[in-house]
Amino acid sequence: MMNKAAGNSVVTHHYNHPAETVFRAWLDERLLKKWLFPGELLLKVEINPNIEGEFSFVVDREGTAVDHRGKYLEIQAPSRLAFTFGIPKITPDTDTVYIDIIDTCEGCKLTLTHEIHPNWTEYVKDTDKAWKQMLVVLEKVLDRGMNRELQQPS
Repeated sequence: MMNKAAGNSVVTHHYNHPAETVFRAWLDERLLKKWLFPGELLLKVEINPNIEGEFSFVVDREGTAVDHRGKYLEIQAPSRLAFTFGIPKITPDTDTVYIDIIDTCEGCKLTLTHEIHPNWTEYVKDTDKAWKQMLVVLEKVLDRGMNRELQQPS
């Protein structure tokens, strides 16, 4: 259940793509590698996109491998995704992230709610900034993919 505490990061983004396309980008390793943690070197992306399935995103941060891990809690294509999120080697604390996607006339609207563990609420603004950046990069990746599909002969 979502907690509407002040420590939450909530960001929205509009896409000119259907909800199914945007939702798929969260569960496709190939696509995740293109937009997740932009500007950083992703060393490993492994996901098991099933309820209780786990994921691991290992990023190189100044020569240190940082493993972001979590477990999928809800997968309701194409409208809802929820998962835990944490860095076990740094802290046992975990957050919960909810992705809600609704179709619109122009494409879809994604709302991401990141419930930040109470020990880490001073990072809400940084979390907002990071998710906003990733959602913009996701849009660019989807736009490029859509352009290639439209340019291919039918």
